Amino acid sequence: MHLKPLIPLFTSIIFTGRQVALLVSLLLLCACQTSTVQENCSTNGFESVTSQLRQTDLERLRNPPLSNADREKLVTRYFNSICPEVKKQPIGRNRANNVICHLEGKSDFMFIVGAHYDRMGTGPGVADNWSGIVLISRLVEALQLMETNHTWEIIAFGEEETGTYGSKAYMRDHKGKPIISMINVDTLGLGPLKFDSRSSQGLKCIAEKIATDIEVQLSPSHLQETTGDWEPFDRRGIDFLSLHSLDRRLIRKLHTRRDSWKAISENRMQEAWRLLVSLSSLLDRQSEPRF
Repeated sequence: MHLKPLIPLFTSIIFTGRQVALLVSLLLLCACQTSTVQENCSTNGFESVTSQLRQTDLERLRNPPLSNADREKLVTRYFNSICPEVKKQPIGRNRANNVICHLEGKSDFMFIVGAHYDRMGTGPGVADNWSGIVLISRLVEALQLMETNHTWEIIAFGEEETGTYGSKAYMRDHKGKPIISMINVDTLGLGPLKFDSRSSQGLKCIAEKIATDIEVQLSPSHLQETTGDWEPFDRRGIDFLSLHSLDRRLIRKLHTRRDSWKAISENRMQEAWRLLVSLSSLLDRQSEPRF
């Protein structure tokens, strides 16, 4: 999870309560008028996926490498063992790479699921974001069992913490099938599942309906001081959903020694997995994925 500098928050213009309310209303109206998704989202044909994270998946969370170079190597090893086509994309800064699992589908549409593997600070970076790496690695296996209709790229992004350089590089170089949507998986297992309130309306709506169906707690988060690998996709007008488990108390664990295995709830990880795999399954079954 990339935290934005806090100084600009305190140097911004101070508005009165009435001005703030008016500004928020205008921004919401603008967002509704320019959104590329329909508010009447559909979950037609949804069937929950009953798979669970295995104990071996959860064991991967215990001792992730501290070096970002070693984390990249381990992600590459994971992907090479389960993915039919693995690509490494140079980011262009230092020597880090994005690690991409490509699952070719029958249609001309592509979906992206991403999580960053790099860490920063004094802690081992278990929630932020080895938790996301564990989930997307498992998703590679699940999607192959589904025999996907659409093309999927599952991406372990590098250099998110230093400025989302990995996802920026991906969007800079992407020349393949048109991307329909992007799911960002970042910092899970610390608490109940949340979605970033800035996510696209249609995907938020679908995720909430699925969460209700599979009895997973899901709520909006308004942590405007955070960003992530969803941002370069959003700038290109691509619909996105960003999932995490943070609130204003838990965000203090990031980049510290408190972001360790001890902070992770296995039940919360299972809930995040169930939502992610059920959502991915539904999206892949849409013959024309427009929300």
